[in-house]
Amino acid sequence: MTIRFPPAAILIGTVLMGVVAVVALLYLTIHQPWLGVAITGTPAGEIRIAHVRADGPAQGITAPQRLIAVEGAGEESVTIEANDLVDEPRYSGAAPAARTALQFL
Repeated sequence: MTIRFPPAAILIGTVLMGVVAVVALLYLTIHQPWLGVAITGTPAGEIRIAHVRADGPAQGITAPQRLIAVEGAGEESVTIEANDLVDEPRYSGAAPAARTALQFL
């Protein structure tokens, strides 16, 4: 016995699956992980934590502080160097003072 669906039901099902996919992608795009810190590079090649947001996951860190490495959940340490930093895209057209805020690569 073959089950036949009317074309309207197939169309509505396809549209609903598309809407669910768009909502899922928007959720994943908007809810990116973040540390809540602003990182700057110095002329000497050091990396410093310039600002820590009070509501961020890194709220226990005091600024300014030199950043040497990042340790992950597996206790593997990754050394951070000045060439690992890139400008944050939202500051690319901003004033020069705002362009000093950098993020991890």
